[in-house]
This record gives sequence, structure tokens and C-alpha cells, in this order.
Amino acid sequence: MYLNTVFFGQNSYGIEAASQTYFNKPQHLLKIEEAAILAGIVQSPSAQNPKTSPKRAMKRRNEVFGQMLRNKKITNAQYDSLKQLPVAIDFNVKNHNHGMATYFRSTVGNFLRRWARENGYDLYAGGLKIYTTLDSRMQAYAEKAVKWHMPALQEKFDKHWEEGNPWIDEHNKEIKGFIEEEIKKTDVYKALKAKYKNDTAAINAELNKPKKMRVFSWNGEKDVVMSSMDSLRYYKKILQTGFIAMDPVSGHIKAWVGGINHKYFQYDHVMVGKRQPGSTFKPIVYAAAIDNGFSPCDKVTDQPYSYTMANGENWVPQNATGRYTNQDLTLRQAMARSVNSITAYVMNKVGPEEVVKYAKRLGIKSPLQAVPALALGVNDVSLYDMVGAYSTFINKGVHTKPKFLTRIEDKFGNVIHEFPPEKSEVLNEETAYLMTYMLRGTTEEIGGSAARLIPLSAGGLEIGGKTGTTQNASDGWFISVTKDLVCGAWTGGDNRAIRFRHWADGQGARTALPEVKNFLENVYGDSTLGYEKGIFPRPQTISRELNCDVLTSKAEEALRKAEEESLPDSLKTEEPKPVEVPEINEDDLNF
Repeated sequence: MYLNTVFFGQNSYGIEAASQTYFNKPQHLLKIEEAAILAGIVQSPSAQNPKTSPKRAMKRRNEVFGQMLRNKKITNAQYDSLKQLPVAIDFNVKNHNHGMATYFRSTVGNFLRRWARENGYDLYAGGLKIYTTLDSRMQAYAEKAVKWHMPALQEKFDKHWEEGNPWIDEHNKEIKGFIEEEIKKTDVYKALKAKYKNDTAAINAELNKPKKMRVFSWNGEKDVVMSSMDSLRYYKKILQTGFIAMDPVSGHIKAWVGGINHKYFQYDHVMVGKRQPGSTFKPIVYAAAIDNGFSPCDKVTDQPYSYTMANGENWVPQNATGRYTNQDLTLRQAMARSVNSITAYVMNKVGPEEVVKYAKRLGIKSPLQAVPALALGVNDVSLYDMVGAYSTFINKGVHTKPKFLTRIEDKFGNVIHEFPPEKSEVLNEETAYLMTYMLRGTTEEIGGSAARLIPLSAGGLEIGGKTGTTQNASDGWFISVTKDLVCGAWTGGDNRAIRFRHWADGQGARTALPEVKNFLENVYGDSTLGYEKGIFPRPQTISRELNCDVLTSKAEEALRKAEEESLPDSLKTEEPKPVEVPEINEDDLNF
């Protein structure tokens, strides 16, 4: 018990951490000479440290061998041989930048440090055992999906912009002085500002001075010569992502990828980051409507509707295609094709205040404005909250807050804290099921925005979801639902001004959906995980119609033509396939 908690130097508490730090291996694989070094460190972690004081570490190690000889744990011959060995270490400090689930571990660590302070425990030397909800196999698939998709998306983004800069205004014109303003938010600028005060020339000279540095790339770290300004310009062109998968019943988070590389980009895009969700907010609007008597089969005409704003101005919601078909569509068809005009119409009928109320009950913590445009997802939310909201539809109307810890035990194995599911009944069971029917429309209706998931439905898997894209395509979203899992992905630049020129290039179906699809293919293809294909749980009785009319040929042609005419030429050809990446090293599964 002592060796499991004692300090070994180099931020290592416990024999296992020390073994990983100094020898890059688990303690049960230590050689006798390595174990002796760790035994010697305990007396004085700084003075006997093999990293900083190898000679003193060797002397102390040999004293340990002498004690072993006196206590007949080794023979004279072994003693004579062992004390001649050099001190050989494989120093490898473990931190949140390496290994699996880097962003998840950082999030858990931040929570636990706060919990330990509030509850009077020593997080590092208390011998606590922390049990998380993460499944290392599913986490590996999530990280693989990101590493499979994001390099290809980045390559497409780079080719799209070529020598141009992707920070543009609403008129697709480059924002002048963008980098000069962004640099002022960095620690480098703040330090120079403190040093040179108002000497702008001196500050700019330092910021533009070339120097050696190591930067991130999808082909591995590379050594370059760049100025601070060049470095910021380089990094601002790199796309980011966030991914999360959870069990909708227990609330257990099974996979969490907060970004593309924790060493270089530590900002978490699952819980911390908040961006406009675009059309992924629409299911919340339809949930409020269905819970207030609407049916998935109710029809509304896709045409311009005008609404008076609080400032007296009129707002006419535009469809993503820029056109209206003037066809009658069911609510299911409208959500499947993400028709803005009909969603805004439903929002107006239900009332923005009512939709805000439902969003809050579904777990959305961010401030929401009760305005007509809320129907199109104009208020910032987190991926964490949105995935939690969708889980309510799968869990028969019961919202379960996503969670990442199950319990904490002390060094004796006693449970000192448990984290039970936080549940609240939000929707009745019929409404929840009707929402799964609505979400399935994206894979079952003609022109559904998640048609790429259709191959996954082979073998009896009911699957649905919702894409989301902000008006200027700076944010791409996709959230999927099956009976077992709710998965969500967000992609975009680290600034809203960074985007593709064309909305269709940056839409969630192209930037976020492939990540989720790749993950689900691996999860449902892995029999060891125990996920079997099947249908959503259905209530015994349903009072509303579930066999909505299919689109007429005239309506289908009008929708198809409007969508095709809205695409830039670059998207009317087959999309390039993402590049393959190496498999994740199984040694990284231990975290």
C-alpha cells in the first residue's frame, strides 16, 4: 500500500507510475536492476533520481543490492554481476498529451481536482481508484475515425483555398488584419506587451522574427523556421473537430475526442466549445411540436413565410438551396431534407418560448433567445449538451445527463463516492418514439440528409440522425441515433470566420457525418462489443399515423432540382475518398 502512494519524483506517485515514467513499462515487467533503482528513489526522490543524478542513483541502487544479498534474496555471484550494470532508464513522463483519450483524461482530471478539494482528498497521493465510463475499444474506434477523416478534409480545405486565406466575411472577401488581431489574444503577444509596453515597432519586430520551432502536421511533427505571425497563420488554417458517443439509457460516455491533437490544440470541442448547431437544433423544435399535438405526417407547404421580429422588421427564412419548391411536405420529409421554411413555420405555431422551454428540459445549458430564428440553430451550444438532448428520444422520453465517472474508491477498495445517473422525464413515450421515427427519415425519406448511413441499416439496424450547417458553413455537425448509441461530431475552424467559400462544401453531411459513419461501422462490425443491430423500442400503442405519404414524383423532382442547382461545380463530381491512416497502437489502450 505504501509503494502504491509514495512519491518517486518527476510527478510520479505510486510504483506503477514510477515504472512507466523511468522505464516506460508496467511494474510487473521490471528487471531486478530497475526495481532496485525505484526502491532506492523512495529515500530521497530528488537526490537519488536516475534522470537528474545518475551517479547517486547507481550508488543507492548498489546499496539496495547489498541489502538483498544480506537478506539472501540474491547470491554473491548475482550481486557481483548486478552492481556492474550501468543505470539505464527509458524516461517517459506520462501526461495528457500522449496515449489514448487525451481530451477525456484532461476533462476528468479537471473535475477530479475540484472534487478532491471540495471533499478533502489528496488526488495524487491518496491511493484513490477512479472508475470511468469510457470503453477503450470504442475510444480507439473514435480516434481512428478522426484520424481517418480529418486529414482528408484538411487536404480538401487546403486545395479549396490554395494560396488564399480562409478567414472571410459574409461577402466571401478576406478579412484584412485578421491575423494581426488574433495574435493579440496569444500569450506571446501579452508577454511582449508587458515587456515593451506601447512600443509597437519592437513588439512587431519580435512577432515577425524567424525562429526554429516544431509544428503539428497530419504527417507528423515537423521542424520549421517560422515567426510567431507565420506560426499563427499556419495554425489558423487547420480544421478542428469534436466527437462523442454515449449510451442513451445509462448516460455513460463511451468515447470522447475533443480535438485533433492535445499537444498542439488543448481546447476541448466536446464540452467546452460552443458553436451554432444549425439544423441539428431542428429536432428540438419538432419535439416541442409533436409533444403539443403535431404529427410527423402533418403537411406544410414549402414556401416563403414572413415573421415580424421584435424590432418591427420582417424575417423570411431562406432554404439552404436558396429556393422554395411550393410543394406540400410532411414534417418528417421536411426534417429529413432540412427544409428551413417549414421548420420556421412549425416554430411559429408552437412559439419560440415553448421551444426554449423544451430545449432546457432536454439538457441545453447555453443561453437561448426566444426568437423565430432559433429554429435554425443560431444560438451557441455544446456538442456534449446536444448529444445528451438526442438521447432523450431513444430513452423513451427520459433525459439522462451524459456522465464520465461511475465511482471513486479509497486505497482499501471502499467506495467513497458514486455517480448515479441523473435522469428526468421530459417527453411522453409516444413523443419520444415519434422523434426516432422523424430522425429515421434522414435515411429513409427521398433526399434525406443522412442517406450515406443507409448501408449501415442492412441487417435490420434502424438508424437516423440530423446534419447541421451554419448559414456561412463555418460549423458542420452531425448527430446519429440507434437503439444503443447517440453519437455526435462537430467540425470547423477555431474561429467562425474560417470556412469554405461555398455552403455546400462545408455542410455537415460532408464535414462531420463521415466521422460518425466510420465509427458506427467499426462498432457494429465488432462482435466483441456486444452491440447487435435492431429497432428502436416501440410503445405498445401509438395514437398518431406512422405511415406518412411518400413524395409525389413532381415534388421529388422539384426538390432534387433545387438541391442540384445550389451545388457548386466542385461538388457535382464524386467526392474524394479519405486517406487511410495507421492502426492505433494497442499499447496505447492502457490509460
